[in-house]
Amino acid sequence: MKKLLLLFIIPYMLNAHTIQELFDALKSHSQTRVDEMIIQKAEVAEKQAKAQLSPNVDFFTSLDRYTRDTALVPIAPSESAKMLKNHSIAQPFSKNILRTGVKFTMPLFVKSISTMIEKAKTMQSSAKAKKEIDLLKNEALIVGSNANLRYLEELET
Repeated sequence: MKKLLLLFIIPYMLNAHTIQELFDALKSHSQTRVDEMIIQKAEVAEKQAKAQLSPNVDFFTSLDRYTRDTALVPIAPSESAKMLKNHSIAQPFSKNILRTGVKFTMPLFVKSISTMIEKAKTMQSSAKAKKEIDLLKNEALIVGSNANLRYLEELET
């Protein structure tokens, strides 16, 4: 009785009038779309894990302005006395201190990253298999319900 009820409810939910339309509507059903989103999520996770393998280069710059002369780095009094006596030695004092640089980072230990990539690939293949199984299960339900309907129609005649 439950299968017979599903046979009459499913076509109206999917706006289908023939079995072929029902099979086509299953491919755009919400459960199928959810399965596709899970596959896409696994693909994004794989791409994010692969992106961690690439080196990163960051450029930075900063400008600090002070009202009085300021030391860029702290200097011991004995060294600053030598600088004051000998004017050929550059003194690291200024009102404007400009800092620029480059930061380069690259992963050294990639075992955890490769494990994440493998996990994402496994999730992706699992999601694809689940989508296929769900689609086949729903198609089998349609075929079985149709067979029951045909049997009941033949029983009546």
